[in-house]
Amino acid sequence: VPWEKFKNDVLPYAVLGEPRDGDWRALFSITFAPLVKHAASITQAAQTLNSHIWGLWNIVFVPDQTPKIMSPFEVIKHRSASTRNIDIPV
Repeated sequence: VPWEKFKNDVLPYAVLGEPRDGDWRALFSITFAPLVKHAASITQAAQTLNSHIWGLWNIVFVPDQTPKIMSPFEVIKHRSASTRNIDIPV
């Protein structure tokens, strides 16, 4: 499968009604690739990202919040996420 088709059809950059507000993949690649380049497995890479992403952009989890449908850039801008929002970037 060609890479562009994979990104759009298999691994879409947006979920349902989420705003399409830019190429967050490029930002994430530049920002997170150095953190996971020595990871021995996908699990280790995910755990490394999970332990760093919150502090990097000062994002906090806000429980009992009615979630808006937010894109990764909106989560970064608002510096908070609900359960619905945190599954997107991670």
